[in-house]
Amino acid sequence: MATVAQTAYPTLPTNFSLKLLHKQYEPTDYELEWIRSIRKPIQRLGFLLQLKTLQRLGYVMSPLDCPNTLIKHLAKAAYFGESDQRFRSYPITY
Repeated sequence: MATVAQTAYPTLPTNFSLKLLHKQYEPTDYELEWIRSIRKPIQRLGFLLQLKTLQRLGYVMSPLDCPNTLIKHLAKAAYFGESDQRFRSYPITY
């Protein structure tokens, strides 16, 4: 039987292994170059989170709903440093 993450409406896993993060969520050089055109680092991180979850899940997910492990991994991979707390306090606008 298929797991919930493998169904028509996939979800992010609750626990990410290092292998999974590197295999499925590591930004490519092209993606890193692309996000450099975004002015603020916190907005770059939000865009990168949405891009990677869209690629993996097939739908856009709010960055605020992303697990801390994924946020920290993408922040580190994109050289943002520790931006988890700043990201969580970023004002939401729709």
